[in-house]
Amino acid sequence: MAVVASACAAFGEALARRAILAEHTDSGRDQRADTTAPGVTLDIGALVNAVVRLQEGLERHRREPADDQLRGGLIQRFEFTYELAHRILRRYLRQVSPSPATFDQMPFQDLIRTGSAQGLLLNDWPAWRHYRDMRARTSHTYSAAVAAEIVRDIPAFLADVIHLRDALQRRLA
Repeated sequence: MAVVASACAAFGEALARRAILAEHTDSGRDQRADTTAPGVTLDIGALVNAVVRLQEGLERHRREPADDQLRGGLIQRFEFTYELAHRILRRYLRQVSPSPATFDQMPFQDLIRTGSAQGLLLNDWPAWRHYRDMRARTSHTYSAAVAAEIVRDIPAFLADVIHLRDALQRRLA
């Protein structure tokens, strides 16, 4: 918890310094420089596309719930989107932090707590621990019952990842 509090405090101080600097300078920089590290951009296009594909897969699965291939494809889209979401979250937090190295080896749960504290995630560690467990179950076990449980919980994950996508789009605009 101390790591998260320290990272959140440093993050907040850096954003405040950047806001003060932006008020006192007219350097012609775009808004991105006020919310990310100077000169650094983050391409979230892959996340945007993954969210769209996960939404499409979920909608199609709802129309044809008995189709095992569709369910399998939906689970693969969940896996891909999950992996991409937490990697992009780490990259963003690293890029806007005054101490980027803090995020290089930060444990997953602290990364999620920091992202949640910064308003990037809809839910905190318990929900993301569940998503992580879902992801692990898709890799190590396959049964129709497990697949049905994972598919049942994808809408909650989708809401979280949409929130992340939207928050990043606002901050990087």
